[in-house]
Amino acid sequence: MGYPYYAYPSPNYGYRPTRLDMQIQDIKNDYQARIYSAKQDKSLRGKQRREKVRELKHERDREVNQAKVDYYKTPRNYNYRNNNRNNGNNGNNE
Repeated sequence: MGYPYYAYPSPNYGYRPTRLDMQIQDIKNDYQARIYSAKQDKSLRGKQRREKVRELKHERDREVNQAKVDYYKTPRNYNYRNNNRNNGNNGNNE
């Protein structure tokens, strides 16, 4: 007799990031490049560079928070739920 079906690992059971996870990662990557660029900008004095970096980090945090708000505030499958509630069809074929 062979092993039960669950004894074999499947490559399809890995972590799959959500749309929100990918959006947040994009925002963080974008700001990481901007922050690096601000740190390397030798046309600014040290205090100005630090202030610019601080400003960019605050902008990044605001964008991440806004992305979370937008993601959880937007109803998903809104049309599907409303169509099933309002069409009068409760599964009966009358």
